[in-house]
Amino acid sequence: MDVEQSRECKWAFYAPSMAPSWQALFAPANTPPELVKQLDALIVCIPKTREAGDFFRQVAMWETMPMSLAELAAFVPAVIERWRTVVKRAGLDMQ
Repeated sequence: MDVEQSRECKWAFYAPSMAPSWQALFAPANTPPELVKQLDALIVCIPKTREAGDFFRQVAMWETMPMSLAELAAFVPAVIERWRTVVKRAGLDMQ
């Protein structure tokens, strides 16, 4: 096995068990859409600044990945489904 095959084998083993963290801000269900859009416009620009990007990389040790409201709306159900599959495969009960 060469070095490249070793890397592929390593990631094939670890990738299914990786659990990257993520953060998001959510508003109550009845928040007016106009307010949600205003808050989103204010909040999404913060991690795009050089200062915030440097802080997150150097202090928190993570890269920012700002998402649009539509991207977040698709991302959250996908993460839930991913973990639902993991829980079922492990034979655990859903909570």
